[in-house]
Amino acid sequence: MAIDAEQLAIRVNGEFGGSFELYLQTPRGLSRRGTTIDDRLLGFDATHLLRYDELEGACISSILLPSTKVGDYPRRCEIVSSALSESILEIGIPLAELGSIGAGDRIVMRIADDTELSPFSGAISFPAPDIAGFDPVVSIEDPSGDDNGPGTYTYPTDPVFTPGAFDLVDFQSGVSGDHAVFSFGVEGAVANPWGSPTGLAIQTFDVYLDLDPGAGTGRAELLDGRNARLADGNGWEAAITIEGWDSAVATADRDRYSEASPTISITVLASEGRVTVRVPLSSLPDGYDPATTGIAVAVLGQEGFPSAGVRRVRDVAIAASQWEFGGAPRQGANGSATRVIDALDPAGDRTFLGNGVVPLLRP
Repeated sequence: MAIDAEQLAIRVNGEFGGSFELYLQTPRGLSRRGTTIDDRLLGFDATHLLRYDELEGACISSILLPSTKVGDYPRRCEIVSSALSESILEIGIPLAELGSIGAGDRIVMRIADDTELSPFSGAISFPAPDIAGFDPVVSIEDPSGDDNGPGTYTYPTDPVFTPGAFDLVDFQSGVSGDHAVFSFGVEGAVANPWGSPTGLAIQTFDVYLDLDPGAGTGRAELLDGRNARLADGNGWEAAITIEGWDSAVATADRDRYSEASPTISITVLASEGRVTVRVPLSSLPDGYDPATTGIAVAVLGQEGFPSAGVRRVRDVAIAASQWEFGGAPRQGANGSATRVIDALDPAGDRTFLGNGVVPLLRP
C-alpha cells in the first residue's frame, strides 16, 4: 500500500480466484459496517467497500448500511483504476472517494473472498504519511489574537466554536505539479464536530487572487455575503472558497463572477491547526503565478443554512448566540456588518475590517 496527494495505491499479490471484496476504514468515512455483505465479522467498522472482478475491473462504494441482505448491494459503485499482470493486481483509489486523510490517520483494511477473510489473523492498518508537503513561494505570518473582526467580534456560544479556531496565524502558497497549493494555519485545533467528509467543518477560508495588483481590473467586492471588499485600485480575477461541503473556484469580471467546482483536495492536520488545499491550475486564470499575484485571505464561519444572498457563511449579530457571532455595530444589525472574522494582515490593523476592507498583499 502507498499513498500520495492523489490516490491510495493497493497492490495484491498471489491467487485470489478472479474476484474479491476489500473492506476499508478511513477516519472520516461516513458509513459504518462491521460485517461483510454476507455477514462475516470483519473485526472493525468498514467505511468503504471495494469490489474487484477480473472481467469487470474495480469499483468502490462509500455507502455501507449497518446490515443488508440485498444481493447486488451496494448499488452505487464508482469505477476506479486497476491493472492485472500475471499474479499481481494494482488498484488506485482517488482520495476524493475516501474523504479527507491527514498525516497520521490510520487506514484499516481486510480482504474477503468466497471462502475466507485475509489476513486470517485480523485486519491490517497503517498510518497515512504527510501528503501535503510542498515548497512555499509565499509565506506570511499573521498576529494571533485578532480573530475578532474589526476588534469587537465574539465567537458563537455553542461549544463547537473552540478558542482560536478562526484565528489565522500563517498562510503559505506555491505550486506542486499541476496544482496550486494554499496552506492555512490557525491558533486552535481544526475540529470536525459535524462529520464533514473533508475534515473541515466550522471554518470557511477564502483566497482572492489579483493577477495585476493596482491595475483596478477584476472585482473589488468579495464573494456574496462577506460584506467586504479589496482596497481601491485592486480587484480579484479568481477566488477560492474552502469549506467542508461546497468548496469552489470563482472567476470574476468586474461586477460579476461565476463558480466552478473542480476537484479540490483538502488535507487537515487537526491537532496542528493546519489546512492545506490543492487546486488544479487549470481551474485558475492563465498567468497565475504565486510569486507575482496579489493575495487576500479571509477566515469566516461556515454556514449550511445561510441568510438570503449569502454564500454559505455565518452571520454576525449585535450579541453572540448559539450559532451567530456577536459584536456587530448597531448599524450592522441588518446584516450589513462584515462576516470576516480574521483577515491575513501582518500588521494586524483592525481598522481595515472596520471599514469593510480586506488587505491585498503583494509578494
